[in-house]
Amino acid sequence: MSTASTDDTAWADASTAASLMASLRRLWGHLHRQPLQPSATLNADYLQEQVHELLGALPGRWLLVLDDAFADTVKR
Repeated sequence: MSTASTDDTAWADASTAASLMASLRRLWGHLHRQPLQPSATLNADYLQEQVHELLGALPGRWLLVLDDAFADTVKR
């Protein structure tokens, strides 16, 4: 077991595709310090990529918890 700590931890509800998109939209808004407009239509893959890049730009270590994700529904 690793004893490494993280500097930032984010949580996303991944129980459904819709809840994951909603969580990623909120996380995107938090990282940009402004909400993503509800009318903004973003491809799910693009939104995931954007959130990953924003998290990667943070100093230090981060952890994104995908709560209630099932292995057969997670894209590899």
